Amino acid sequence: MTTAKTKAAGAAANVMEETLAATRTTVETAVKAGQEVVQKNLETAFAMTKEQFEKAGGTMFKGFDDVAAFGKENIDAVVTAGNIATKGWQDLGAAWFAFAKGTVDKNVATVQAMMTVKTPRELVDLQSDYAKSTFDSLVAEGSKLSEMGVKVTNDAMAPISARVNATVEKFSKPLAA
Repeated sequence: MTTAKTKAAGAAANVMEETLAATRTTVETAVKAGQEVVQKNLETAFAMTKEQFEKAGGTMFKGFDDVAAFGKENIDAVVTAGNIATKGWQDLGAAWFAFAKGTVDKNVATVQAMMTVKTPRELVDLQSDYAKSTFDSLVAEGSKLSEMGVKVTNDAMAPISARVNATVEKFSKPLAA
């Protein structure tokens, strides 16, 4: 009976690891494909728009290159933020799955220990210790995952925030002059 539970816990852990690996691969593939499509479409759009502006008289659109570069920098910031967020979500998912696997292993060990108790008092003590350590572990892991989430959010927003600051600075100069 103990061997069956150990095998079941191992199988559950394997399923979690395979699910995490499949999710990671899917997210990485989707992000990469999306980035390539966006980059290609932007380059095509910039080239076509520039060509049309040049045909329309060039001098009227003297600052087009600056505007196009500025727009590209904004898109690059969004792509960078997406990459940071994706990596952070992967790390967060991996941490969560590691916690879940550890919890399953601990549960199996506790059930095995409960099967060997000799007195009701031993069972109560074991159960109390299990409940306390599970609660402590949950609080600690919850704090860790929360901190990771805040860090991922802050790191992912940094490139976008920098572009917002650059935009405000760029457009406020002519107003101040």
